[in-house]
Amino acid sequence: MITTCAVREECKGSVRVLLAEDDLVNQKLILQMMKKAGHAVDVAKNGREAIDMVKLSAYDIVLMDMQMPVMDGVEATEEIRKAGFDDVPIVAVTANVLDRDRERCMAAGMDDFLPKPISRDGLYGMIEKWVLDKPFSDSGHEQAVGDSGDDREPAVFDKVKALDMIGNNSKVLQEVINCYLEDIPRRVSCLKDAFACQDMAEAARIYHSIKGGASQIAAERTSAVALKAEKAAKMGDIEVAEGYLADVERECEQVKQAIDAIAW
Repeated sequence: MITTCAVREECKGSVRVLLAEDDLVNQKLILQMMKKAGHAVDVAKNGREAIDMVKLSAYDIVLMDMQMPVMDGVEATEEIRKAGFDDVPIVAVTANVLDRDRERCMAAGMDDFLPKPISRDGLYGMIEKWVLDKPFSDSGHEQAVGDSGDDREPAVFDKVKALDMIGNNSKVLQEVINCYLEDIPRRVSCLKDAFACQDMAEAARIYHSIKGGASQIAAERTSAVALKAEKAAKMGDIEVAEGYLADVERECEQVKQAIDAIAW
């Protein structure tokens, strides 16, 4: 009997992946998962870098974040397709996809969607679906994007959920959590600069990134607060959006305390 795990072992080292992602947490997580599967990954920090890298190297698949600085994933995909790279699968990596967003992505030339927070099964499923052409049960991918269907109160930190998403690897989880928390002061500083310049688009982008990282480590309360802040920033309500900044900092500190209290 050939198991899914056995198939993955046989295919180690056979896939070359381009990850277009500016978020350090998602970079670290995907790199760790792909390394464990034996795949080679290059990282582009924005859409412009992704275009240049596709032109220079042959990739089996591109994982394209939707929201990046310099150039977003949709525009980068359009440019890649215009340059004649029609055969490489491009998968949108995103936290929320409404029907209009999905239509825009498909029109740009994207092939599929990988929902955030990223699960090990969802990530491996995309590789097997588009590159290895192997059947794979992907419960993470079948979940409605942006809709968990969970009505319970959000947790400060849900260790069980976080471990489940990355395949119960506590070492990787700790590394990803540390990366996220260590980067919060920089993000807060960038948010303060954005508010000082009244750049609400940049504030919304940063809050979106904070929200995504929090979801990835199952810091549910932080994610919920960052989502409210992102919505306020998108609506141009600078007073409300800026007011959430202290809430985000407080929630992140509570996440740190919760994690420090855990016996790993």
